[in-house]
Amino acid sequence: MPPHIVNTFIVITLFACLLLLSMVDNTLRQRLTRAKTKKILLFIALVIVTWLGVVALLAVYKYFLNGSSMHMALVVFAPVLFIAAIFVHPSSRQYVSNLSLERLTYIHITRFPIEIVLYWLYLNDYMPQNMTYEGNNWDIIAGVSAPIIAFLCFTKGFLPQKIATIWHILALALLGNVIFNAAQLPAAYVGVAAPNLAVLYAPFIWLPSFLVPLMLFCHLAALFQLLSRSKVS
Repeated sequence: MPPHIVNTFIVITLFACLLLLSMVDNTLRQRLTRAKTKKILLFIALVIVTWLGVVALLAVYKYFLNGSSMHMALVVFAPVLFIAAIFVHPSSRQYVSNLSLERLTYIHITRFPIEIVLYWLYLNDYMPQNMTYEGNNWDIIAGVSAPIIAFLCFTKGFLPQKIATIWHILALALLGNVIFNAAQLPAAYVGVAAPNLAVLYAPFIWLPSFLVPLMLFCHLAALFQLLSRSKVS
């Protein structure tokens, strides 16, 4: 595996973590003292680091290669269940409604470099072509357009927020397309040595176990706010 691919992906993941923590910090500071905000941020950072560390360690010891498909399902569905719990619980749902729409949109800029990394993996025979923008993965469109939509709709307010609503729905569909394509990969990849399926290895296991759920959460959080506002108006 070329070191620049691994290092770039690690940097992208860290950048996404920083964007998430910055967004949380921005929201907490509006309601809590600085001391309480720091404690909560440290706790969230610890949870994220622990999750990434555990998942990466499992990948290093070939947990996802030597086990059944259920092993992979555990690290994929655990974050999804956590997201569901956030929207079910009234207090956390209230917190979601206070997250910055601007930041919830800007964070999707990370999808652009992620797609570049996937393409590099394909060029080095570590990823099927179908999972890149030369195949059926067009998620790079969301990554390129995210800062434009965030700037025009929220930073400057030149465009109505209905445009942002449409964008989040379409970008969520692109994310769903990625998930669908990943689900179509041959089951034979799980349980055998699969050098052409990088997401079963560290650090790329963070893509299905952290980055994709993070993007999913940000879409749902943004749409939760935007659609609620449209109902009120």
